[in-house]
Amino acid sequence: VVSTQSTGCNTPIEKEANLRDLGPSDGDTCVYPMFQIPWLSVHQVDEALELFLITADSRQNFTLSSGYFNPSKRLIDALKHTKAQVDIIIPSIEANGFYKGASVKGLVPDMYNLSGLRTLNSCPNVNLLEYSRKGWSFHAKGIWANNLTILGSSNFNRRSSLRDTEFCVSLVTDNTLLQDSLNEEKESLRVFSRDVQKSYRPISALGFPLMSSFL
Repeated sequence: VVSTQSTGCNTPIEKEANLRDLGPSDGDTCVYPMFQIPWLSVHQVDEALELFLITADSRQNFTLSSGYFNPSKRLIDALKHTKAQVDIIIPSIEANGFYKGASVKGLVPDMYNLSGLRTLNSCPNVNLLEYSRKGWSFHAKGIWANNLTILGSSNFNRRSSLRDTEFCVSLVTDNTLLQDSLNEEKESLRVFSRDVQKSYRPISALGFPLMSSFL
């Protein structure tokens, strides 16, 4: 239940609101919209994620899921300095949406695998998992951390930070039923996830510097 009930009756809008059932004043869930519009220098998703990671303590656990994980320098720096344990779920090469793509697109899954492994090697508190389920592709994206969940269009990658317009919501809840439902969603991704495998083809490392800003 999201709390929206007015406590006063000083304006026509407030008077009208008090005539409608807007839920209890002690609502247990808050939803915060966040925008990412790089060409307007709006980086609310990046700022929120950086704040969560840097202020987290060693008792906290984060799970981040991205279909196309190629983190920006800003996110890499936050991951390097966080005290929390961070599990990142990415697709295996076979579960990537570009798997078996024509020409250079066929190397894109390898480049994401390479990017993930570089993140793993540079961030001591990161555990990297890959989703692998026969016949399935993977494009899930979100962040789960205790009573906080971030959902939306962002892949939390360099492209989302520098190029694309994104919209996410940050959902903070004390509602145990909602918490359980969100946790089940996260765990359904982990069931088919394993420790990431080094499976990129060497030629993808040559093209990665040229393609990185587009990934």
